[in-house]
Amino acid sequence: MQNTIFKYTTASTGIKVLESASLRWSAPKLFNDIFDVPAEILSNFKEEGFYKVWSNKISEIILTPDQYNPNELSPEAQIIWKLARLIKGDQNEAARVAQETRKVDLPLKDDTFRFLEELRMKWRLMHDDHRILCLTKSANSASMWSRYADEYRGIMLEFRCDTNTDNVFKIAKPVHYSDEPHHTDTLDGFADFLIYNDDRVIRKLFHEYTHTKTADWSDENEWRIASFARKNENGLFADYGFTPIELDSCTLGIKIEDADKACILETINTKYPHATVWESRMDASSRKLVKVRLTNQ
Repeated sequence: MQNTIFKYTTASTGIKVLESASLRWSAPKLFNDIFDVPAEILSNFKEEGFYKVWSNKISEIILTPDQYNPNELSPEAQIIWKLARLIKGDQNEAARVAQETRKVDLPLKDDTFRFLEELRMKWRLMHDDHRILCLTKSANSASMWSRYADEYRGIMLEFRCDTNTDNVFKIAKPVHYSDEPHHTDTLDGFADFLIYNDDRVIRKLFHEYTHTKTADWSDENEWRIASFARKNENGLFADYGFTPIELDSCTLGIKIEDADKACILETINTKYPHATVWESRMDASSRKLVKVRLTNQ
Protein backbone atom coordinates (compact mmCIF):
# COMPACT_ATOMS: atom_id res chain seq x y z
CA MET A 1 0.00 0.00 0.00
CA GLN A 2 1.41 3.36 -1.04
CA ASN A 3 2.30 5.72 1.78
CA THR A 4 0.68 9.10 1.18
CA ILE A 5 -0.38 12.20 3.08
CA PHE A 6 -3.05 14.84 2.44
CA LYS A 7 -3.53 18.60 2.35
CA TYR A 8 -7.00 20.20 2.26
CA THR A 9 -7.24 23.71 0.81
CA THR A 10 -9.71 26.18 -0.60
CA ALA A 11 -9.99 26.21 -4.38
CA SER A 12 -8.17 29.55 -4.72
CA THR A 13 -5.28 28.39 -2.52
CA GLY A 14 -5.22 25.02 -4.27
CA ILE A 15 -4.84 26.71 -7.65
CA LYS A 16 -1.87 28.71 -6.33
CA VAL A 17 -0.31 25.56 -4.86
CA LEU A 18 -0.65 23.68 -8.15
CA GLU A 19 0.56 26.55 -10.32
CA SER A 20 3.61 27.28 -8.16
CA ALA A 21 4.31 23.69 -7.01
CA SER A 22 4.77 25.03 -3.49
CA LEU A 23 3.09 24.78 -0.09
CA ARG A 24 2.84 27.35 2.67
CA TRP A 25 4.81 26.76 5.87
CA SER A 26 3.57 28.99 8.67
CA ALA A 27 4.53 30.36 12.07
CA PRO A 28 2.23 29.38 14.96
CA LYS A 29 0.70 32.87 15.15
CA LEU A 30 -1.23 32.01 11.99
CA PHE A 31 -2.71 28.77 13.36
CA ASN A 32 -6.39 28.45 14.23
CA ASP A 33 -5.67 26.90 17.64
CA ILE A 34 -4.57 29.50 20.21
CA PHE A 35 -2.90 26.83 22.37
CA ASP A 36 -0.88 25.39 19.49
CA VAL A 37 2.92 25.83 19.80
CA PRO A 38 2.78 28.40 22.63
CA ALA A 39 5.16 31.32 22.78
CA GLU A 40 5.59 30.90 26.54
CA ILE A 41 6.99 27.54 27.64
CA LEU A 42 8.15 25.81 30.82
CA SER A 43 5.67 27.96 32.72
CA ASN A 44 4.60 25.32 35.23
CA PHE A 45 7.99 24.71 36.83
CA LYS A 46 8.14 25.12 40.60
CA GLU A 47 11.26 24.60 42.68
CA GLU A 48 9.18 23.05 45.45
CA GLY A 49 9.38 19.27 45.22
CA PHE A 50 11.94 19.34 42.44
CA TYR A 51 14.94 18.16 44.46
CA LYS A 52 13.21 14.90 45.36
CA VAL A 53 12.46 14.23 41.69
CA TRP A 54 16.05 15.10 40.80
CA SER A 55 17.39 12.65 43.42
CA ASN A 56 15.14 9.91 42.07
CA LYS A 57 16.47 10.50 38.55
CA ILE A 58 20.05 10.07 39.78
CA SER A 59 18.99 6.89 41.60
CA GLU A 60 17.59 5.50 38.36
CA ILE A 61 20.94 5.96 36.63
CA ILE A 62 22.70 4.21 39.53
CA LEU A 63 20.31 1.24 39.44
CA THR A 64 19.88 0.86 35.66
CA PRO A 65 22.88 2.40 33.85
CA ASP A 66 22.32 0.17 30.82
CA GLN A 67 19.03 1.99 30.14
CA TYR A 68 20.94 5.17 29.30
CA ASN A 69 23.02 6.15 26.29
CA PRO A 70 26.07 7.94 27.74
CA ASN A 71 26.46 9.98 24.55
CA GLU A 72 23.10 11.63 25.28
CA LEU A 73 23.84 12.42 28.94
CA SER A 74 25.01 15.73 30.35
CA PRO A 75 28.65 15.87 31.56
CA GLU A 76 27.51 15.62 35.19
CA ALA A 77 25.21 12.66 34.48
CA GLN A 78 28.00 10.92 32.57
CA ILE A 79 30.12 10.93 35.73
CA ILE A 80 27.28 9.31 37.68
CA TRP A 81 26.77 6.82 34.85
CA LYS A 82 30.46 5.82 34.90
CA LEU A 83 30.33 5.31 38.68
CA ALA A 84 27.17 3.26 38.28
CA ARG A 85 28.92 1.03 35.76
CA LEU A 86 31.72 0.41 38.28
CA ILE A 87 29.31 -0.96 40.90
CA LYS A 88 26.93 -2.57 38.42
CA GLY A 89 28.05 -6.08 39.36
CA ASP A 90 27.28 -5.51 43.04
CA GLN A 91 23.51 -5.12 43.16
CA ASN A 92 23.47 -4.67 46.93
CA GLU A 93 25.93 -1.80 46.75
CA ALA A 94 24.05 -0.18 43.88
CA ALA A 95 20.79 -0.44 45.85
CA ARG A 96 22.44 1.06 48.94
CA VAL A 97 23.88 4.02 47.02
CA ALA A 98 20.56 4.62 45.26
CA GLN A 99 18.70 4.52 48.56
CA GLU A 100 21.09 7.00 50.17
CA THR A 101 20.75 9.26 47.15
CA ARG A 102 16.98 9.40 47.55
CA LYS A 103 17.33 10.53 51.15
CA VAL A 104 19.01 13.83 50.33
CA ASP A 105 18.18 16.87 48.24
CA LEU A 106 21.04 16.80 45.77
CA PRO A 107 22.48 20.25 45.07
CA LEU A 108 22.21 21.84 41.64
CA LYS A 109 24.69 24.00 39.79
CA ASP A 110 24.37 27.71 40.42
CA ASP A 111 23.36 28.37 36.82
CA THR A 112 20.62 25.70 36.67
CA PHE A 113 17.67 28.05 36.93
CA ARG A 114 19.37 30.62 34.74
CA PHE A 115 19.48 27.88 32.09
CA LEU A 116 15.71 27.50 32.44
CA GLU A 117 15.11 31.21 31.88
CA GLU A 118 17.51 31.26 28.92
CA LEU A 119 15.52 28.43 27.30
CA ARG A 120 12.31 30.39 27.75
CA MET A 121 13.83 33.53 26.28
CA LYS A 122 15.36 31.77 23.26
CA TRP A 123 12.07 30.01 22.48
CA ARG A 124 10.18 33.31 22.76
CA LEU A 125 12.60 35.04 20.39
CA MET A 126 12.46 32.33 17.73
CA HIS A 127 8.71 31.73 17.96
CA ASP A 128 7.92 33.72 14.80
CA ASP A 129 10.71 31.90 12.96
CA HIS A 130 8.96 28.54 13.14
CA ARG A 131 7.96 27.18 9.74
CA ILE A 132 5.46 24.36 10.05
CA LEU A 133 3.67 22.48 7.29
CA CYS A 134 0.38 21.02 8.50
CA LEU A 135 -0.89 17.85 6.81
CA THR A 136 -3.17 14.94 7.66
CA LYS A 137 -3.48 11.21 7.23
CA SER A 138 -7.29 11.46 7.04
CA ALA A 139 -8.48 10.98 3.47
CA ASN A 140 -11.84 12.36 2.38
CA SER A 141 -12.79 13.45 5.90
CA ALA A 142 -16.06 15.40 6.11
CA SER A 143 -14.84 17.54 9.01
CA MET A 144 -11.59 18.38 7.20
CA TRP A 145 -13.48 19.28 4.02
CA SER A 146 -15.73 21.58 6.02
CA ARG A 147 -13.00 23.18 8.13
CA TYR A 148 -10.15 23.65 5.65
CA ALA A 149 -11.61 23.30 2.15
CA ASP A 150 -14.22 26.05 2.16
CA GLU A 151 -17.08 23.74 3.13
CA TYR A 152 -16.50 21.24 0.30
CA ARG A 153 -15.78 23.89 -2.35
CA GLY A 154 -12.03 23.26 -2.28
CA ILE A 155 -9.72 20.36 -3.02
CA MET A 156 -7.75 17.64 -1.27
CA LEU A 157 -4.20 17.09 -2.48
CA GLU A 158 -2.48 13.75 -1.93
CA PHE A 159 1.32 13.60 -1.74
CA ARG A 160 3.64 10.62 -1.88
CA CYS A 161 5.88 9.88 1.09
CA ASP A 162 8.47 7.83 -0.78
CA THR A 163 11.23 6.73 1.54
CA ASN A 164 13.72 5.96 -1.23
CA THR A 165 13.80 9.46 -2.73
CA ASP A 166 14.69 12.97 -1.58
CA ASN A 167 11.12 13.58 -0.45
CA VAL A 168 10.30 16.07 2.32
CA PHE A 169 6.92 14.46 3.06
CA LYS A 170 8.58 11.30 4.37
CA ILE A 171 9.85 13.17 7.45
CA ALA A 172 6.37 14.24 8.56
CA LYS A 173 5.61 13.17 12.13
CA PRO A 174 2.23 12.62 13.81
CA VAL A 175 0.75 15.13 16.22
CA HIS A 176 0.12 13.79 19.71
CA TYR A 177 -3.24 14.72 21.22
CA SER A 178 -3.48 15.09 24.98
CA ASP A 179 -5.03 17.29 27.64
CA GLU A 180 -2.19 16.48 30.02
CA PRO A 181 0.61 19.03 30.57
CA HIS A 182 3.62 18.76 28.29
CA HIS A 183 6.15 16.40 29.85
CA THR A 184 8.71 19.20 29.64
CA ASP A 185 6.41 21.30 31.84
CA THR A 186 6.55 18.78 34.68
CA LEU A 187 9.17 18.31 37.40
CA ASP A 188 10.13 14.99 35.82
CA GLY A 189 10.56 16.68 32.46
CA PHE A 190 12.77 19.40 33.83
CA ALA A 191 14.87 16.81 35.64
CA ASP A 192 15.45 15.25 32.22
CA PHE A 193 16.87 18.59 31.09
CA LEU A 194 19.62 18.19 33.69
CA ILE A 195 20.20 14.50 32.96
CA TYR A 196 20.61 14.83 29.19
CA ASN A 197 22.89 16.95 27.03
CA ASP A 198 21.80 20.16 25.31
CA ASP A 199 21.27 18.53 21.90
CA ARG A 200 18.78 15.98 23.21
CA VAL A 201 17.06 18.58 25.40
CA ILE A 202 16.49 20.97 22.50
CA ARG A 203 15.26 18.18 20.19
CA LYS A 204 12.83 16.94 22.85
CA LEU A 205 11.61 20.45 23.61
CA PHE A 206 11.14 21.34 19.94
CA HIS A 207 9.29 18.14 19.06
CA GLU A 208 6.98 18.17 22.07
CA TYR A 209 5.87 21.77 21.67
CA THR A 210 5.45 21.59 17.89
CA HIS A 211 3.75 18.18 17.76
CA THR A 212 1.30 18.25 20.66
CA LYS A 213 -2.29 19.54 20.61
CA THR A 214 -5.25 19.20 22.94
CA ALA A 215 -7.66 16.32 22.48
CA ASP A 216 -10.26 18.70 21.02
CA TRP A 217 -8.39 18.50 17.70
CA SER A 218 -7.79 14.75 17.55
CA ASP A 219 -10.27 14.23 14.69
CA GLU A 220 -7.81 15.98 12.37
CA ASN A 221 -5.24 13.16 12.56
CA GLU A 222 -2.62 15.77 11.81
CA TRP A 223 0.96 15.17 10.75
CA ARG A 224 3.57 17.93 10.58
CA ILE A 225 6.93 18.89 9.23
CA ALA A 226 8.54 21.48 11.48
CA SER A 227 11.51 23.65 10.65
CA PHE A 228 12.73 27.25 10.93
CA ALA A 229 12.86 30.26 8.65
CA ARG A 230 15.70 30.34 6.19
CA LYS A 231 18.41 32.98 6.27
CA ASN A 232 17.16 36.50 5.40
CA GLU A 233 13.56 35.26 5.43
CA ASN A 234 11.07 37.66 7.04
CA GLY A 235 7.41 37.49 7.98
CA LEU A 236 5.31 34.70 9.45
CA PHE A 237 5.26 32.28 6.52
CA ALA A 238 7.12 31.03 3.48
CA ASP A 239 6.17 29.03 0.39
CA TYR A 240 8.54 26.11 -0.17
CA GLY A 241 8.49 24.08 -3.35
CA PHE A 242 7.78 20.41 -3.88
CA THR A 243 8.64 18.19 -6.85
CA PRO A 244 5.65 17.74 -9.22
CA ILE A 245 6.07 13.96 -9.22
CA GLU A 246 5.33 14.01 -5.46
CA LEU A 247 1.72 14.96 -6.14
CA ASP A 248 -0.13 11.66 -6.40
CA SER A 249 -3.73 12.84 -6.77
CA CYS A 250 -6.20 15.68 -6.43
CA THR A 251 -9.76 15.25 -5.16
CA LEU A 252 -12.38 17.85 -6.04
CA GLY A 253 -14.86 18.88 -3.38
CA ILE A 254 -18.56 18.15 -3.81
CA LYS A 255 -19.45 21.84 -4.06
CA ILE A 256 -16.50 23.05 -6.13
CA GLU A 257 -17.34 25.85 -8.58
CA ASP A 258 -17.20 24.99 -12.28
CA ALA A 259 -14.67 27.74 -13.01
CA ASP A 260 -12.34 26.51 -10.24
CA LYS A 261 -12.73 22.92 -11.41
CA ALA A 262 -11.80 23.85 -14.97
CA CYS A 263 -8.72 25.80 -13.84
CA ILE A 264 -7.53 22.98 -11.59
CA LEU A 265 -8.00 20.33 -14.27
CA GLU A 266 -6.09 22.40 -16.81
CA THR A 267 -3.19 22.92 -14.40
CA ILE A 268 -3.02 19.24 -13.47
CA ASN A 269 -3.13 18.13 -17.10
CA THR A 270 -0.31 20.53 -17.92
CA LYS A 271 2.00 20.23 -14.90
CA TYR A 272 0.99 16.92 -13.27
CA PRO A 273 -0.12 14.54 -16.05
CA HIS A 274 0.75 11.54 -13.86
CA ALA A 275 -1.63 12.59 -11.06
CA THR A 276 -5.06 11.02 -10.68
CA VAL A 277 -8.09 13.29 -10.32
CA TRP A 278 -11.01 12.21 -8.16
CA GLU A 279 -14.35 13.73 -7.29
CA SER A 280 -15.71 13.48 -3.77
CA ARG A 281 -19.32 12.32 -3.58
CA MET A 282 -21.87 11.45 -0.92
CA ASP A 283 -22.84 7.86 -0.24
CA ALA A 284 -26.27 8.25 1.35
CA SER A 285 -26.50 4.65 2.55
CA SER A 286 -23.28 4.79 4.59
CA ARG A 287 -23.41 8.55 5.26
CA LYS A 288 -19.78 8.68 4.14
CA LEU A 289 -17.88 10.52 1.46
CA VAL A 290 -16.53 8.37 -1.37
CA LYS A 291 -14.14 9.13 -4.18
CA VAL A 292 -14.97 8.56 -7.84
CA ARG A 293 -12.23 8.74 -10.46
CA LEU A 294 -12.70 11.46 -13.04
CA THR A 295 -12.33 9.78 -16.40
CA ASN A 296 -12.50 12.81 -18.69
CA GLN A 297 -9.92 15.02 -17.00
